[in-house]
Amino acid sequence: MIKRNGFTMVEILAVISILAVVGIILTEIFIRTLRGSAKAQVLASIKQNGQAVMDNMDKTIRGTDNVVTACTIPLNGIIVFKGGTYTRFLFILPTSSQNGYIAVDSDSTCGGIYNNSPSISDKNTKSGVSITSGSFTLVRNPGFGDVVAISFQAEPALEISSQNLVDPVLFKTTIELRNK
Repeated sequence: MIKRNGFTMVEILAVISILAVVGIILTEIFIRTLRGSAKAQVLASIKQNGQAVMDNMDKTIRGTDNVVTACTIPLNGIIVFKGGTYTRFLFILPTSSQNGYIAVDSDSTCGGIYNNSPSISDKNTKSGVSITSGSFTLVRNPGFGDVVAISFQAEPALEISSQNLVDPVLFKTTIELRNK
């Protein structure tokens, strides 16, 4: 009887097939882990930026003397007055080349246009966020403090949003001003 050393072609093909299946499974697990990590980072960035913006607006509006209605206020903006200075917030919607953002500026005349106003949201097209909608609502309560409701939606930056990593995040708050 002749004894042969080695493997048959069928045995080699079976081992290669098993290794290929295991490799595909491990690659898929690795890719899903990377996607999950990227998604978590993008979502954390949106929430951190949105909360910082909300805190900034809350602090400014809560400390005002008055919410101005005598000025021309855009539908998606608000003007507040404190100590001789008007502070204006405005939602600037995204374009095909620029993230949407929240502009803020101060003026002593309650006039002017929002051209090139600084942003309080991170509008970097690679790492920032895009504000896609927003509104301010003012409710006058005679005998009580006025109430300002703020609502805006933040999404990943333009270059990230095309990857559909996360859904938009909605931020909402109400601010009751002190009674005058």
